[in-house]
Amino acid sequence: MQEHLLTFEQQWTDQASGRTLPKFVTEELHKYMDCGILGRGFAHLFCAGCREHHVVAFSCKARAVCPSCLGRRMNEGALKLTDYVLPDVPLRQFVLTMPFPLRFPLAFDGKLLGQVVRIFTDTVATWYKRRHVDRGLPAGESGAVTVIQRANSDLRLNPHLHTAFLDGVYSPDGDGKGQMFHPAPAPMQQEIEALVCRASKRMKIDSIDKTVKKALESEYYKIPRFQRPYSWDRANVEDFWTDVVMDNESPYFIGSIVLFRDGDGLGVVDGQQRLTTIVMLLCALRNVLHAQGFVDLANGIHQLVERRDMDNKLRFVLHTESSYPYLHEYIMKYGPPQVSLKDTSEEQLLRDAFGYITDQIADQVAKCKADSTLNTEPKRRAAVQRRLVDIRDRVVNLKIISVELDNEDDAYVIFETLNTRGKDLQVSHLVKNHFTKLLKQSNKGVDIPSLNWNELLALLETSQSDIDIDSFLHHYWLSKYSYVTEKQLFKQFRKIVTKACASEVLNALKGDAKLYRAIYEPSYLSWNFEEREVTRSLHALSNVFKVKQPVPLVLALLRDYKAKGISLAALKETLRATEAFHFTFTAIA
Repeated sequence: MQEHLLTFEQQWTDQASGRTLPKFVTEELHKYMDCGILGRGFAHLFCAGCREHHVVAFSCKARAVCPSCLGRRMNEGALKLTDYVLPDVPLRQFVLTMPFPLRFPLAFDGKLLGQVVRIFTDTVATWYKRRHVDRGLPAGESGAVTVIQRANSDLRLNPHLHTAFLDGVYSPDGDGKGQMFHPAPAPMQQEIEALVCRASKRMKIDSIDKTVKKALESEYYKIPRFQRPYSWDRANVEDFWTDVVMDNESPYFIGSIVLFRDGDGLGVVDGQQRLTTIVMLLCALRNVLHAQGFVDLANGIHQLVERRDMDNKLRFVLHTESSYPYLHEYIMKYGPPQVSLKDTSEEQLLRDAFGYITDQIADQVAKCKADSTLNTEPKRRAAVQRRLVDIRDRVVNLKIISVELDNEDDAYVIFETLNTRGKDLQVSHLVKNHFTKLLKQSNKGVDIPSLNWNELLALLETSQSDIDIDSFLHHYWLSKYSYVTEKQLFKQFRKIVTKACASEVLNALKGDAKLYRAIYEPSYLSWNFEEREVTRSLHALSNVFKVKQPVPLVLALLRDYKAKGISLAALKETLRATEAFHFTFTAIA
């Protein structure tokens, strides 16, 4: 390794194409080179009793190539599993390997790999439970530990799973107070084949490596109704512009996008922000080309934004339900808009992003025109054209991996999985996805659940007070159900809100949103003369003391009062007591 590492790196570096080894690979290799070398750092151990001392070199703690550190991690991990995690019952190992086209996206997309792990372990666990029930035994649960390996023994990229399953299930014992393990019989060959088929069907994923140009030329895309609105701010757009235009000297990989077949187009599960920003970038470039007199070039780019379908009807390549019609009329349309729209938070983000991109392209044009070495107008015009074509080529040659799922139901599941394990989405986005999954459209042109959800959002967003939709959902839940933290809210929401009650819950949310707004903005609702004391208490709690702790209680009180469950006198008395408590707590204590 010491003799050949630099040569290896040089052979992998191509200055013309910009190809280099991934940064994490070079860091791992160089860490290994320093492992166990005293000159790179050491610990001096000294015993005050026997006066013995020993010098221990620092280790690299690497996870891939260092046999010493990797071996130690493996031993420690195995001991932890055997001593503290796995029960003393029979185990069976399952190994899942991936088709070659999927290995690259799974290696670089941790969320997608996590979804594959979940589907595989769920499939095998269900298989164990079914076999248990088929033997006439009570329903039970199995368990598993999965280790992900990223390479073969010859270090070729090959992410695959080693899963150790409890070879059986736990079910209640005779008196129902404990759990008894029931070993499973050895599986037959045909059972394993059926299990593989079931897992493969659930993970039916196609992966295609393509450029942005090829992707936009070959398909129509739709941002489905369960997706969140466009949410990239200026910093996100600046980073994207810098990465794909300013610092992009070769075909640049921007990651994978997860799609599902939706009629004659593809629905977007993951990659919405990047795809929308790319389309906006092309639209801004088209507009600048047109303004500079390069009409043919502008028309050429517009073919990636809007083209005729099989019915010879003009159709935008990207259609988004959450951004409609602003994105279509004010950005993608080749010409002035024909509708006027009110401002929303999403439209402001779209406007800011599109304005920033347009300004950056215009700045590139201005730099070409200001170049003192270009002393004639034809030279300046040619330089402008070259620069704009260069920007176009950098964008349309961006490399993506298109991961296509089999159906929309898988898309709902993956959307939740991709976005409940990080900080990507707010609770409201996940709740909206849950509703749209449960409440299917009865008519393709009429989406009642989305209309109801959008009305709920508009009701809260147009308030004079700064009302947070996630806080509303959390307070609504606390006013009706048992306590749960906001972090765990969606988990409980998904458990309780089923298909049978989803429509009822959505309507209840709409009704309570009006009451919730009235808590922060009492003038929103009409109150009669006898109810004026209620409005004063609401104003004191929300606008004078600015407390949030009593909001679930107040929401429950207003709901019961409107439903004639409690009297006006009881409502006043409870609100007065709440107001008095918080006055004492904040003003006196």
